[in-house]
Amino acid sequence: MTQDLIRAAAEELLRHQPLPGGVVVAVDRDRTLFTLPFGHADPDRRTPTRDTHLFEIGSISKLLTSVLIGQLVDDGRLDLDDRTLDHLPWLSAGPHTGAITVGRLLAHTSGLISGSDAVPDAAAQVWTLRDRDAAPPGAHFHYSNVGYLVLGEIVRALTGEPHWTVLRRRVFVPLGMRDALARVTHADRPLLAVGSTPARDDRPWLPGDPLVPSTWLEVDGADGNVALDAAGLGTLLRLLLGDGAVDGHRVISAESWRRVTTATAPDGEDVVAPPGSLPVSLSRYGLGVNVERIAGADCVTHGGGMIGYGSFVLADRTNGVAVGALTNADGDCLAAQLLARFAHQVLIADAPPQLPDFDPAVRAGELADLAGLRGTDVAGEPVEVELGADGDRALVHAGGASGRIYRDPYARLATDHPALRLHWLYRPVEPSASSAEPRASAAQLTTLPGHYRAHTPWFANFRIVAREDRLWLTACRGVEAPTADQQLVPIDGDTFRIGAAPWLPERLTCRAVVDSRAVLLDLDGCGYSRTGTQ
Repeated sequence: MTQDLIRAAAEELLRHQPLPGGVVVAVDRDRTLFTLPFGHADPDRRTPTRDTHLFEIGSISKLLTSVLIGQLVDDGRLDLDDRTLDHLPWLSAGPHTGAITVGRLLAHTSGLISGSDAVPDAAAQVWTLRDRDAAPPGAHFHYSNVGYLVLGEIVRALTGEPHWTVLRRRVFVPLGMRDALARVTHADRPLLAVGSTPARDDRPWLPGDPLVPSTWLEVDGADGNVALDAAGLGTLLRLLLGDGAVDGHRVISAESWRRVTTATAPDGEDVVAPPGSLPVSLSRYGLGVNVERIAGADCVTHGGGMIGYGSFVLADRTNGVAVGALTNADGDCLAAQLLARFAHQVLIADAPPQLPDFDPAVRAGELADLAGLRGTDVAGEPVEVELGADGDRALVHAGGASGRIYRDPYARLATDHPALRLHWLYRPVEPSASSAEPRASAAQLTTLPGHYRAHTPWFANFRIVAREDRLWLTACRGVEAPTADQQLVPIDGDTFRIGAAPWLPERLTCRAVVDSRAVLLDLDGCGYSRTGTQ
C-alpha cells in the first residue's frame, strides 16, 4: 500500500509538472526499505528509469562539502570560527571580508551574493567576489552558492587536492558508494538519466507545454558537484539518520555531525509542501542541511537544483526514516520536494493519507482570493483583467479573450491567455507617500523595461517591467532565477539593489543606453543584453 500510494503521487506529478521521471528511495537506520523508479530516464527513446541511473543532486552536495569541513575540524586543521582570510589570503569580498568565517559560509550567513553565472570555474567565481557587493556577515540567512565555492577552495588549500578528490577518498570509498560521482564529466554522460527542461525558457511552464533535453554541463564546484544512483542516495539518507557513520564506517565525528544538523542560521530554505501535508513549525539552516520540525518530529532536509535535474532529501531523525527523490526535471521544478514530503507523510502516518491534488489549475472557488489581480501584456504593459469561471476552472478575461489560471508550487499565478502568456499575474503594490525608499526616475521607467538575455543556462533571461512608480525584475523560470518578482531599488546612479530588503547584496547595473533604450545590463558580473523578442 505504501509504495502504491507513492507511485500514484509520482504518476500525478508526471501529469502536472515538467517531469519526465525519477526514483524515490526510502530507508531506516539499518537498511533500504524500498526503491521506486518511475517515468522515463530518456523520454525521446522511451527508456524507463532504472535504479542504476545516475542523477545530479545539486545543492544536496553542500552537505558533503560540510562533511569535508567537519573532517578538517576533527583533524585539528580548521576551526569553524577561523576567518576565511586565514586560509585564503588572496580572497577579497568587499569591506566585510575579514568577518567572513568558515561557520558563516556553511550556514549561509556570510553576506555574500547568491552566485555569479558569468564564469563556470569555481576559483574564478571566488576571485570575482572582489567586484561584487556584500552584506554584513552574521545577521541574515542568504543562500550563497559562491560561499560554498569558497569552502571548496579552503579544502584545496588545506589538503593540496581538489575537494572532489578528497570527497571520493574520505567519504565515498569508506561508505561503499562505488558508483557515486564526486564530479560530473563528459565521460560520465552515458551513465546519467537525460536531463530535461521546458522548450520555452521565456514564459511560465504550463501543463502540456513541451520538454526538450537540457544543456549538458560538466560540474565540479563544491556547491553542487555530485551525482548519485538509488543505492548512493540510500547511503546518503542513512548518513542523515545517523551520527556521522553508516554500518560502522565513520566519516565525521559525532560532535562535528551534531553541529552540522543543529539549526544555526536565523532562517532557512523555502518549504514547499503538497496540499494537506504535515505542518512545518521550524525551518532554519544548520551547516549544510536545513533543520525542520515536521509534525513535532526533528528532521533535516535539503533540495538540489541543476540544469536538467532536481532532487530532495528528508531525514526524520525522530521516527528513524528518511526519503529522497531524484528526478531529471530541470532544477527549478519542485516535483522532487513535493514527492519526498508526501512520501515522508505516507511512511509515518497511522493511516494512509489522501493523495494530494497536484493539478495546478486554480479552481473557481478560489476566485475571491484573487481580487485585484492584474496581467502584463507582451509589450510589458499592465493589463486590467476580469475574473470569471468555466465550470470548476478559474479564468481571466481581457481584450475579448479568456484564459485559465494556474498556480505553481511557489504560489505564483500564470495563465494561458494568449496576450498574457509571457508573465506571471500579479497584484499591484500601492505607492507609499510616506516611504523614504528611492524610486526609479522617469527616464529609468522608460529606458529599462524590456526583455534581456544572457548565454547562461542557469538564469537565461528576465524581463524588467514598470508598475506604478517602481521597476521590477521578473523571471519566468531558471535554476538560479528568483522565485518571486523582485523590486529594483535605485541605490547609485544606474545601479539597483535586487529586492526590497535594504541588506540584500545582489546588484543590477545599466551599462549602456542607445536611442533611449537600455541595451546592456550587468547582474552581479553577468552581462545581459536586450533581446528583440518580447
